[in-house]
Amino acid sequence: MTHTVKTITVGHITLELPTGMPSKEIQQLAGYLATLRRVETHGLWANDNYRTVHYVETSGPSITLGELLVETEEEARRLHEEDKAARKAKETAAA
Repeated sequence: MTHTVKTITVGHITLELPTGMPSKEIQQLAGYLATLRRVETHGLWANDNYRTVHYVETSGPSITLGELLVETEEEARRLHEEDKAARKAKETAAA
């Protein structure tokens, strides 16, 4: 069953917002998330004592509010498998 959900995208991760969440709370959440900074890691391999160093990125994540049409997980899997089979048939016909 296809239905519409409100979403918030943080960087490259899209999350569904709770149904009925007031616009004011969504805006507050987006503002708060925009203040967060991702902590990254580098591994140091040159000597026998492997260790990691961490740093905080200087810029915050991109925050996008939106809406998406979503399917049930089962329907999305079925559509994906049908598409995969169609692509394979198309490749085979072209060869």
